Amino acid sequence: MIGDLLQKRGSMSIEIDEVIIKRTIKCQKDKACLNGEECYDCKFESPISDELIFVKPKQKNTECPYKLLFGYDSHICQCPVRCEIYRKYGR
Repeated sequence: MIGDLLQKRGSMSIEIDEVIIKRTIKCQKDKACLNGEECYDCKFESPISDELIFVKPKQKNTECPYKLLFGYDSHICQCPVRCEIYRKYGR
């Protein structure tokens, strides 16, 4: 499909609209999660909205321009691609 990026993960394809991909301009990993690499540094915890989710970093002190500390030990993810993956696929 033109304008969409498909990624195979097991038997499921992930489709992210090109508009959302283009909004993800601060990614320091060159959007590795869309190239078949496991790049989720944070585990999904709960939704806040379609554009914000609570996450738990897999390692302490991981740098990401989309991750914000919220309180003592909570983090918010604002990554457009990561939030869209959660919104569409629940992960």
